[in-house]
Amino acid sequence: MTRAQDEKSLKQILQNVKLIMFDWSGVISDDRVPVYEAAQRLYDIFGIQRVERKKWFRESLASAREDFVRKGVVAQPEDIFNAYVNIFAQVIEEGIVPQVYLDAPKVLEHLSRKIKLAVISSHPQTNLTSEAKRYGIFDHFSLLEGSVKDKSLAMPKVSETLDIPLVDSLYIGDTVTDIQSAQKAGVKVIGITTGYHDYDQLALNQPAFIIHKLSDLLL
Repeated sequence: MTRAQDEKSLKQILQNVKLIMFDWSGVISDDRVPVYEAAQRLYDIFGIQRVERKKWFRESLASAREDFVRKGVVAQPEDIFNAYVNIFAQVIEEGIVPQVYLDAPKVLEHLSRKIKLAVISSHPQTNLTSEAKRYGIFDHFSLLEGSVKDKSLAMPKVSETLDIPLVDSLYIGDTVTDIQSAQKAGVKVIGITTGYHDYDQLALNQPAFIIHKLSDLLL
């Protein structure tokens, strides 16, 4: 497929979209280093062997809850998540901080003039809000929904809250779980390769399209 054909296909997907819902980590905010560091410290606490960074990215799941349950940790998912939140805060205090993807502010400003934007993420709500404000993009969103356990359930709720049908909505995510959650919710989904899972992982789950940076949306 040529670049012109790619752009035509993407334009067709974006046509008539009135709401774009974004994942946060790996899509708008590059927090891979602090998230990885927090996860490894939590591994130490639960007696789990640390995982090399690249391998961890490929195997990462939607949230710390799922990751630790999969590894056989016997603890309440909420306790795991709360422990992760505390350790993530420590990592941030040490100066290992997330950074906004350089093209995100421009893209979000442009899109927000035409359609509604929202975030649905497992990223802790407090961090999500503070990072959006620090990046100067908070006002571009109609809704920021963090600490989400199941994105497939959150998407219809956000759609209803913003009074936009799911058929006119789109989700953009960087992981296999993002794609699967959107498909389960009946929402068109675009994968993006800036985050945790690579092109091949995303493609296997057949999103409507795969982009390589947010600015690909500026057609």
